[in-house]
This record gives sequence, C-alpha cells and structure tokens, in this order.
Amino acid sequence: MNENVVVQKKSKGVIVLLIILIIIVLGLSAYVVYDKVIEKNNVSEKEENTTTNKEKKFLLKDENKNIIYDSGRSILCKEEYDGSGCLSIEAWVTLPYLNINSDYANQINEELKNIYEKEKSESEEEFYTTIDYSYSINDNILSLVIEKKLAESYFYNIYNIDVYNGKKIENEKLLERKNIKKEDFYNQTSTIVSNVLLNNYGYGYHVSDSEENQKYEKERYDKTMSKENITIDNGMFLDESNNLNIVVKTYLLAGAPYSYWIYNYDYKITGGFNGIKDIYNLTK
Repeated sequence: MNENVVVQKKSKGVIVLLIILIIIVLGLSAYVVYDKVIEKNNVSEKEENTTTNKEKKFLLKDENKNIIYDSGRSILCKEEYDGSGCLSIEAWVTLPYLNINSDYANQINEELKNIYEKEKSESEEEFYTTIDYSYSINDNILSLVIEKKLAESYFYNIYNIDVYNGKKIENEKLLERKNIKKEDFYNQTSTIVSNVLLNNYGYGYHVSDSEENQKYEKERYDKTMSKENITIDNGMFLDESNNLNIVVKTYLLAGAPYSYWIYNYDYKITGGFNGIKDIYNLTK
C-alpha cells in the first residue's frame, strides 16, 4: 500500500516537472520569437521613421540639378535697330524650370513655357517689361512666385507644390498651416488690406479733397475691399520667413487702373483706424 503511494507521488512529481519544463520551453520560444521577429520589426519601423523624418529626399527629376533653376534669361526686343540691338523697348525675362518629377510640376513648366512664348508674340503695347521669379521652401511646401511687371502694375502666377510627392498644395492647406479658419479668412485679410491702404497709401478721407475725389477714393477702396475681390481663391504663398502672403487686385488712385499687390498676412501696423470711419461717411 505504501509502495503504491510512493509510485503515485513519483508519477505526479514527474508530471509536474514535465509541465514546468514545457512552460520553460514555451517561454523561451516566445522570447526568441519576440526578440527575433517582433522587436526586429519595431527597430526597423523606428529606423524607417527616423530615415523618413531626417533623410526624406525631394522628388527630383534630375538628381544633379537644384529643385529650381533658371530655364534661361532673355532680352526680348519688340523693335530692333538695324538688326544689331534694341532700338527703344526691351523686355527682361527670367523664368525658372521646376525640377520635380510629377504631373503637376510638368503642368507648371508647360505654363511657364507658354508665358515666355506669349511674351515673345505680344505687341509693344501689351507685353510685360519684366518677368522674374522667386521661391521659398518651408518644410514640404515649395512656393513659386512669378512676377510680371507692366509699367507700374504687377501681375502674379503663384504655385504651391509638395517637394516630396510633387502634388499641388491647395490654399486651404496653407490656411490650416497658419491656423486660419476659412470662415475667418475674409475678415482677417480685409483688415490687413484696409490697414495698408488707409495708413500707407492715402485712401482715407482728406478734407482738402473735392467731393468728386472723395467719391473716387471710396469707389476704388470699396472695389478692392469687396468680398468678390478678396476670396480664398486668391493667389497665396509662404515666403522665406514662413509668413503667409495674399495677392489682392488693388484698384489704384492714380496711374494704372489696378495692380496686383502682395499683402503679408502677418503684417503689423501701428496707427489709428480713423480712415475706415471717414471713408464710409462720404457724401453719397
């Protein structure tokens, strides 16, 4: 009877030991799997993220050239002197080539090419006297600004493109970046435009002005400030200081009827706002 008890106890002991060994083996196997597979994947993912953040490359079409470079500088003569030079009128043209490998970049380059071809074919009265460009890169956003000058008026082509995927960046994304809500865009932008016009360019009420001039100033001011003129579809871009800039068609008080002016969204100006009150109290 005692021998049976001893045998049973030994059997139970062996079973317990086997169970413990199995648990140890399973534990070691799980550790090996975690160490070799899961942890390795985590390390790879971390390394990939680090590479993405630190070493992400521009989507260049030609790796040996800058992301933007001059496509050529030209002096266009609308009237030549004995075929040896410009008699009186010259157009200075400098346009860029966007070295990004995407459909949108190709579209931009085609538009720039068309600007040049049109400039060559225009008559003396219509062509721009100067065409030039500037650009800035802020994180993934490349902003390209084409400036075209005609006498004292300025015109702009604005392009914003992602340097990593080559896609167009819509204006809404620029506003989001600056924490500007779409519903606040007009009020905030129109305030900036108004500050500039009234405090810097004499659009405010002047006692010495005739009633006719006062009405004219108010008309030009109102057309510039209208909701149809200041919209989210206006050209906008980030400058080299990461400030948001808006292009607004500005109706001028003298000279050309209008010009497209660039207003810095972060523009700060000191001074009163009496001009705003005065300009809306003009005699109808």
